[in-house]
Amino acid sequence: GVGTRREMVVELGARLWGGAWPRRLLRRWRMRRALDELVADHVLPESEGVIRPRDGQVEGKGYALAPADYFPLLTGMVIWAADRWGKEVVDDVYGLGGRLWRAREYELVARLHRRGVEVAPGDARMHYNLGLVYADLGRQEEAIAAFRRAIELDPTLAAPHNGLGNVYADLGRQEEAIAAYQRAIELAPTYATPHSNLGAVYSDLGRQEEAIAAYQRAIELDPTYAYPHNGLGAVYGGLGRQEEAIAAYQRAIELDPTYAYPHNGLGNVYADQGRQEEAIAAYQRAIELDPEEAIYHNNLGDEYLQLGQMEGAEAEFQERTRLSPDDALSAEVCLGVIACHQGDNETATRHFERALSIWDTAWQRRLQNPAGLLENKACALLGLGRPQEAVATLRQSLAQRLPGDTIDFYIYELLAAAPEPPAGLEEMVTLLREAAGEELR
Repeated sequence: GVGTRREMVVELGARLWGGAWPRRLLRRWRMRRALDELVADHVLPESEGVIRPRDGQVEGKGYALAPADYFPLLTGMVIWAADRWGKEVVDDVYGLGGRLWRAREYELVARLHRRGVEVAPGDARMHYNLGLVYADLGRQEEAIAAFRRAIELDPTLAAPHNGLGNVYADLGRQEEAIAAYQRAIELAPTYATPHSNLGAVYSDLGRQEEAIAAYQRAIELDPTYAYPHNGLGAVYGGLGRQEEAIAAYQRAIELDPTYAYPHNGLGNVYADQGRQEEAIAAYQRAIELDPEEAIYHNNLGDEYLQLGQMEGAEAEFQERTRLSPDDALSAEVCLGVIACHQGDNETATRHFERALSIWDTAWQRRLQNPAGLLENKACALLGLGRPQEAVATLRQSLAQRLPGDTIDFYIYELLAAAPEPPAGLEEMVTLLREAAGEELR
């Protein structure tokens, strides 16, 4: 992603070589002479100060350098070049920034684009890219400021409006997100991405028919775009239209086999259908593709737990809490239940206390539906020996249930089989039986 103007080649070589400054000066001189001779002999073509090796012309000698091992060095070098040449290296900022982005080196991308904005303050794309990086880093207010600045510089650009919509959606400001996506669509009616993102917001608001229409419009505009197929799968799954959900997820996978989300979505549908082995395989594939996505580990842990595979469940829930500890409510509750089932009350207490400590955050972020969040709180309270609060909270959870919601008993079965079942468990199970209209299996 870095250009090959003569001075940058020399600077990169000197930085890779390292050493004390007198020796580095000597090496810079030698590299300049070598380049002069290669260009003079027409071994390396050069035009306007840029070395342009032909395909297959340059090969490493001795050992290969993995670019990922030198991302900080490359970032520092491009910043050095920006200080020296200013706007002339904007393309280098974009090139390296894209490479760093794909490698998820977001802090380096932010550092690089901040300098890019300084040397090219009127470049709307640079502000837009900086907004994308801030959004990925969770720095939403800075992302909003960067997107708005891009819009000020070029009001005809649709992408910054789409970026604003994404940040607003992440902040739960759905109406502002809808307005931003609709503005992006006005500016670029054939731009599929804001249609797809609009579908996601409509789905979060429970406006499922509008969500389906938005996803379908995105697919009409770009049939090769996997994301709206995944979104359709989620909507269909939530509506109980499971076969349509499976078809949508499978189409997303066909279009982008490296896209992890539809594998996770397939796992969810298979789990709802009781096809546990297929669910496990789908979750495992999602984790292979994106091992850093915490929710995949949580879902796989749930399946292991239902099958009584405690060791596998515990490992997945622990990984879930490691990856994203501040919102791992369900995982902490499940780890507490496993510990209680195994008679390790000290560990169980620690996990239940941790679950309660992060419950408010989970509620604000709506990490589950309200009924699920309240049921997790009820389980944590029960495990901590607060049965009256647990029962009252479970009643609140049951009042929040939506049509089609199912009730899982396996958590309570594990607690019932513990050496010391928690007080209040029987009353909670009775409430759940009445709500489910079936006997505890």
